[in-house]
Amino acid sequence: MDWGQGPQDYWGLDIEGVLLYLLSMNVLGFLSRGGNCDMEDTPENRELLGHYFHFLVEGKMAVFANPDKGLVGCRAGEHLYIKVHTEKVLNQLEETADIFVGGF
Repeated sequence: MDWGQGPQDYWGLDIEGVLLYLLSMNVLGFLSRGGNCDMEDTPENRELLGHYFHFLVEGKMAVFANPDKGLVGCRAGEHLYIKVHTEKVLNQLEETADIFVGGF
């Protein structure tokens, strides 16, 4: 990436990972329900998320989605964001996985 001072590797992602991450951040801005999810980045929590999401990018800038449910999420440092079109899907995520998503 080039922030005006020459190419630098800020995120540790290849070009596909950067584009997927930027796309997910853009999509999150257009979805109507969801927000921050207070989950630490631990192996157990990554395994739990792996039951409900397909990981498109791994690591500290993770991008994940569940196309069948219309869920999109990403990790930005210590923060995890999950958004969706309908609240019903978020409620199902809370009921079946104990993953609670706060609203913006």
